[in-house]
Amino acid sequence: MAQKVAMTILFDRYRLFNHLIEGGDETNFDQRAALIDAIDKAVKDMPEMEKEIIQRRYITPESPYLKDYVVFEQLGITRAAYVNSRNEAFEKIAAAL
Repeated sequence: MAQKVAMTILFDRYRLFNHLIEGGDETNFDQRAALIDAIDKAVKDMPEMEKEIIQRRYITPESPYLKDYVVFEQLGITRAAYVNSRNEAFEKIAAAL
């Protein structure tokens, strides 16, 4: 559970930093861009299911409004498969940072 909370906070920062950069805010640009790039690279290198989970549930602007059950239903997988793939993806992102 602590891992999910930490990753949720990380992805909140990811979306905020993307928004600020796209809006032209250059404050701490290098640090923000480095975090975004590291996450993007980690996600790009993931197996397709892990990538889909992270992109749908955590990266898109709509992500804060989605619940886990919506994503695993959209993907047509069980909750257990979703949690397993999500946790694997979290580990890969944590290792990349």
